[in-house]
Amino acid sequence: MSLIKLLPEHLINQIAAGEVVERPASVVKELIENAIDAHGTRIEIHIKNAGKTEMKIVDDGDGMSAEDSALAFARHATSKIKTEEDLGKIVTLGFRGEALSSIASVSKVTLETKRAEDETGTRITAEGEKISSPMPYGCPKGTSISVNDLFFNTPARKKYLKSDSTELGHIISTVTEAALSTHSIHFVLFHNGRTIFDAPKTVEPRDRIRSILGRDTEEHLLPIFYGGKDFQIKGYIGKPEISRTSRENQYFFINGRSIQSNSLSHAVKEGFQTLLPHGKYPLFIMYLTIEPQYIDVNVHPRKTEIRFQNQSELYGAFLRSVKQSLETNVLAPNIFPRSHRTPENWNAQPQTVPMALEFTKNIIRGENAGFREFSSEQKSAVKTQNAISQKVSMKAMTQIANSYIIAQDDEGLVIIDQHAAHERCLFSALMKAESEKKPISQPLIVPLTLELGFRENQLFEAESDFLNNLGFKMEKFTGNTFQVTAVPALLSDSDFREILLGMAGDILSGRTYGTVEEKREKMTASIACRGAIKFGKPLTLMEQDALIATMESLDQKYTCPHGRPTMIRLTFHELEKRFGRI
Repeated sequence: MSLIKLLPEHLINQIAAGEVVERPASVVKELIENAIDAHGTRIEIHIKNAGKTEMKIVDDGDGMSAEDSALAFARHATSKIKTEEDLGKIVTLGFRGEALSSIASVSKVTLETKRAEDETGTRITAEGEKISSPMPYGCPKGTSISVNDLFFNTPARKKYLKSDSTELGHIISTVTEAALSTHSIHFVLFHNGRTIFDAPKTVEPRDRIRSILGRDTEEHLLPIFYGGKDFQIKGYIGKPEISRTSRENQYFFINGRSIQSNSLSHAVKEGFQTLLPHGKYPLFIMYLTIEPQYIDVNVHPRKTEIRFQNQSELYGAFLRSVKQSLETNVLAPNIFPRSHRTPENWNAQPQTVPMALEFTKNIIRGENAGFREFSSEQKSAVKTQNAISQKVSMKAMTQIANSYIIAQDDEGLVIIDQHAAHERCLFSALMKAESEKKPISQPLIVPLTLELGFRENQLFEAESDFLNNLGFKMEKFTGNTFQVTAVPALLSDSDFREILLGMAGDILSGRTYGTVEEKREKMTASIACRGAIKFGKPLTLMEQDALIATMESLDQKYTCPHGRPTMIRLTFHELEKRFGRI
């Protein structure tokens, strides 16, 4: 009896679907690519419950005849390639003819389509392996595909889907990539009937980037260009000051196709040389136009990777074009960052030391030091901190490299990492304010306007109450614009534009958080890290003592929120051993 058997057709389709359809965003990606190939000028994506119950993609493109509509559900039926030679010159996003077949094998699909030359359209329904015959149907020109109950017949796959917010985040990322790939198509994304992404077509690619990633990002982009015979590179790189702690917001488009390439990403980063600190990654949007015969797009099930025939040549071109752009543009930060003093508020009293340290110092010595009159909460904190300061046994002696505080206590010598220590202090103070719902805010003389990308906007909307409890006062304007009118008092002299945008970048870096509390702890840690005093910041002895006093009052003071040590000790006993006295 033979052990090898031919698999049934429905099982073959489900296996193929496993390669193509990983989650709702996979469906959205495949159907958007079909809509782009069909020359749609407006593509609407309607989502319910993060795509778990319904996804509907509507375009105004070419549409299909009744005969083609039926063939579209067959495996490997495509209009894009006819011969083996065609695989070497693919210019469309889709070409395998497996998307609809794979999607229909694990969901309930309804297709409605009409060509401009036809009087009536066509409607077809599919559920698993059951596909109806084409039926005449009245509909506008273009194609509408509804996908319902994803994985209804494969519950083992369905249980691996993540939370609605996670799945919706993947869909927004997918639509963002599609919208950045071409600026001549209007993309609109609806979730549960609400518009959450709207990118009208634009004349210039940079206008599209601004509408999606926000003005604050777009204003910090530098153009790059390479004009070779076999390929051309156009695009934008972010200035070092908007670098990220993850590879989020790195986009490669090859002949309009969104792809991932570790090699080319490395080339871009290498082009920055020493302009980026360790652990930071550049933001970029790159468009590569290359002759199809020099690439193989058929090397990944979801078509997210490409094999290049001239890999080393491309690597060198990307590296050189990035270096040239950085060398020919002014990279010095604005002398008046918008989060600090501007021409409109030059008369405002400047702050000469970080507000968090100054506030702590004021608390210890019980003075106002030129800031606004303390609130009742601040006066109460003064009394508490005065009592704490009487118990501090550690005394600052000096600062080395403007980065480490050398202190002494009853046991010996203590070396304190000023950034890590201050980060722990800020984290503890912010978490306490949030848990007690009693934030101490500092109003801004000039409100700060943030024009965000769609994913950042979603995060700020979802976490507005949490940010308010930390001390941020934020108001939503139209579109993706927020106005910040107050910030936590401990951060009021920080660059809170960088704090808020950097925090959003950290949270949206692709990691999945197990609980809401874990996510919010990460947000607070990110805010504390960016608000803490930096290496290289000179501190007076009074400021050093103020930081030590605050740190000594904490229950958890030996590590920063990321787990790095805040201090190391060298006891008197160890010193005596080292010098041979015992």
